[in-house]
Amino acid sequence: MIKLKKSLSVLVLILLVIPVFADFQNDAFNGHWLLKSYADQLLLQKSTYETQERTGRMTELVFSKTLKDTVWVCYNNSEGAKYRVKFSGNNKAVFEAMNEKYELVLGENSGTRQLTCKGKDGYEEIFIFVDTQEEGFAAVNKWVNFNMLSGGYAPSIEMGMRLRGELNTSVWFKSDGTVMGIPGFDKYEILTHFDDIADFDVLKIYNSQSGKMEWLGWEAKSNRLILYKLIPADEYQFKKDEIFLQLERKE
Repeated sequence: MIKLKKSLSVLVLILLVIPVFADFQNDAFNGHWLLKSYADQLLLQKSTYETQERTGRMTELVFSKTLKDTVWVCYNNSEGAKYRVKFSGNNKAVFEAMNEKYELVLGENSGTRQLTCKGKDGYEEIFIFVDTQEEGFAAVNKWVNFNMLSGGYAPSIEMGMRLRGELNTSVWFKSDGTVMGIPGFDKYEILTHFDDIADFDVLKIYNSQSGKMEWLGWEAKSNRLILYKLIPADEYQFKKDEIFLQLERKE
């Protein structure tokens, strides 16, 4: 009887020490989590092309009420897959992707929510909280838009003279992907996955109703945004041609 009590006591102690992982939804994880090292470099470089090599093993993790007990993992800003996730308590989870196990710990640093992800061979990365509202990868696109181009612009003097009033006095790039003030276009999308399309920053502007679309090169220097028309460089890549628009950011 005494041995039985001791065995039960040891078992209870083990259960208290070892986290129990189970299939259920944990709202504390809900939202989009972006790889911190990638986000830091984007803010530093102000260039999605120059930062593409920093996308790491995983670029984004997504948890939501729709996904329930699965996590959506984004690779290289282009490909995504869902994996079953098991939660433990309020701040831990595990999932297996591509035959490799990952452990997640939810935490906070200087008031910023973050997710620490650990794998084998010393893999450890931090993901920062981005948004809770958007489905798919829209939240990260919105974050990139906001930190790269979002804001109001006015055509440079020389550009205004060349267009002779064809362009509005103000051009706005909004974080939700809306562009206003460029005739014939109402949406834009900053390229974050390049393959072989170009060796510089690229975005596309398009008309959401007619489907009209144009690829443009872009450069953000100080308060100036320059958009270039593109022409084929070879069978696969584009190169910059003449300036499409030259804009000055409004204060």
